[in-house]
Amino acid sequence: MKNNLIVDNLISNHKDNNLFTINKNDAEKMFNKVLIITGPTAVGKSSIAIKCAELLNGEIISADSMQIYKELNIGTAKLSEKEQHQIKHYMINIKNFNEDYNVWQFVNDTKLLIKDIIKRKKTPIICGGTILYIKALIENYNFSNENYNKINYDENNCFQYKVFALNLDRNVLYDKINFRVDKMLQNGMLDEVKLLHGQGLNQNMQSGKSIGYRELMDYLDNKISYEFAVEKFKQHSRNYAKRQLTFIKTIKNVIWIDSKDDELAVKKIIENFNN
Repeated sequence: MKNNLIVDNLISNHKDNNLFTINKNDAEKMFNKVLIITGPTAVGKSSIAIKCAELLNGEIISADSMQIYKELNIGTAKLSEKEQHQIKHYMINIKNFNEDYNVWQFVNDTKLLIKDIIKRKKTPIICGGTILYIKALIENYNFSNENYNKINYDENNCFQYKVFALNLDRNVLYDKINFRVDKMLQNGMLDEVKLLHGQGLNQNMQSGKSIGYRELMDYLDNKISYEFAVEKFKQHSRNYAKRQLTFIKTIKNVIWIDSKDDELAVKKIIENFNN
């Protein structure tokens, strides 16, 4: 109701101004705002997104190409069932590990979800570190059905995206990555990989290319030692974080947020998003 009143006022206030005209569709687009929270692995995206969702009456769409897999849990840092139900989440556990999923599908599925969330007067929040997914969405790539690798730019974008990239001091981030790998292994990731590998998970599959899973499969296949697998798991995770940060810098108008203090980060995101 409040948004509808503001839309009507915008049109009324400018209908007689020859220098500036606005129609109802243009005015309504001003309220189709989508919050995007991204950043490198282990930077704290999920917890901050949940806090933002609580304050903005939001629902969260995951932009993580590995959390889509139902069976990949520990190594993808997937939220617990309790956390997922605390705030409504989408695009988690939607595929089996032997199925593929691509950026074209993500863009189409996510646009439908955004429209539905906005229709229900809630705030869409996209959270994840698969930067290609996010760029394809906000730059509104149009993928040909015949060849989804062919990209055409479509200017008919009806959403306003505000992108916030979380970051930490590089040494702090790398320490968090190393700690998280250790925690994943303590929580039983090797057993998870062993079970899935026995069920057919391999590195030719999209899911089998996930960092951590591929290194531990090499260990299980007696290609490398356990110690070397863990070392590579950490190294590849750090390398991935560096690539994510480089890719994020190609996003226009991205707002960088230091995530060392969750509450302060959330405050800055909310203030900027509402402006």
